[in-house]
Amino acid sequence: MALLLAELENNPFEPVLDPQGPFLKYLSCLSEYAPNLPKKMKNAIKDPKKWKLLAHTLAAKDRIINSFLATTQAIDVINGGVKINALPEVVTGKLAVRTWLNAHLQPPSITESPCT
Repeated sequence: MALLLAELENNPFEPVLDPQGPFLKYLSCLSEYAPNLPKKMKNAIKDPKKWKLLAHTLAAKDRIINSFLATTQAIDVINGGVKINALPEVVTGKLAVRTWLNAHLQPPSITESPCT
């Protein structure tokens, strides 16, 4: 169970700037009307080839922004075992998933777990 939960934590969903999504539209308005926005950022917002890198950069800088760009997850509750130094008969874990705004798109592929 520990390996499975660690695998989930180590492989978060990728951030994406969707052309139909509200966050890219917000960034587009910023690039048009915000006078203090750096020129490099304005150029990245206007160039679809740079959106993947821009999404990763923005998501890495702020967890709240990441929640606008990707599905987020957190392992909240783990139960198992009744005493020390004994393998538990049953272990449960609860995963909280907060769905990305544009989840109607093709979901990210889930790779095979090394735990199998």
